[in-house]
Parts: sequence; C-alpha cells; structure tokens
Amino acid sequence: MSQSARLKEQRPITKEAVLDSNLLLLWLVDGVQPSLWKWKRIQMFEPEDAVLLRQLLARFSTVSTTPHVLTEASNFANQLSGFQRDVVFRRLGNYASETVERFKNSALLASRPEFVRFGITDCGLSEIGPESTVITMDFRLAGHLHSQGKSVLNFNHLRQSRLLP
Repeated sequence: MSQSARLKEQRPITKEAVLDSNLLLLWLVDGVQPSLWKWKRIQMFEPEDAVLLRQLLARFSTVSTTPHVLTEASNFANQLSGFQRDVVFRRLGNYASETVERFKNSALLASRPEFVRFGITDCGLSEIGPESTVITMDFRLAGHLHSQGKSVLNFNHLRQSRLLP
C-alpha cells in the first residue's frame, strides 16, 4: 500500500490542528514562488516538507490559530520585500480570515509559570484545548506540551521518517 493510500485511511488525531509560526510560514509560501525557498525563515525546509504538511493537515477537519502565532508570522513575513511580501501577506490575510482564532488574554498568558521560558506565542499554544493538536518544530515546546497531556506533533520527527502517525 502506498504512503498516500495509508494517509487517506488514517483518521485525525484530534478534530483541529494548530500550526506553530514556522510551519505557518511554510504553509503560506507553499506553491507561491520558488525563490521564496531561499528566505531565511524557511530555508530549513525542502519542497517535500510542504507536501508532508499538506498531507498531515488533510487529516484534520479544521485548522485554527492564535493571535500570537499570526502576529509572529506577520512579523517574520515583514522581512520580505516587494512581490514576495505582498503575496505572503495576502495569503496570511486569507488564512486569518478562514481559520478559527483561539484567543487567550495576554495578561493570563504572561502569568503562566512557563512564560519566562517560552514567551507569549508558545504560552498561547499551551492553552489550546483538548480538541486540538499543536504541530510544531520546537523540541522544547513539544516536550512541554506532551508533559502537560496536550496533543502535539513534532514535525521534525515526521520529516525524518516521512511517515505520518
């Protein structure tokens, strides 16, 4: 059985996926312009990673986000210029308008014990409910979420094996 056939048979881990900032950037540049693969924020990825991310997200019924992930991705995208910046920002705007946004007050997030260690974006991901799976490349964040009993996937592990759970 081919890998794509196995993927179609597999059910989502949870109903909803939440991408960390770097993976959101990969999602935004996927299929846009080959020169964007040289952008320092996504240089660590290969085109096959975008395919893997698409296959993974197809297993979830919805993708959601947090305002902090959107802000971080926007700040990174602001490093681009010209046509590339315009394209990525249009896609980010579409993504923001099409996804469910999970909001937690910044004061609440800053009061969490792990705030000093992880920062506001990752604390926001720590507040994601049991209906969601956080997809990240951040080993420390993945370990923390796992220790908290949260559903989390480390995309680096998937990249290494090129297999989905």
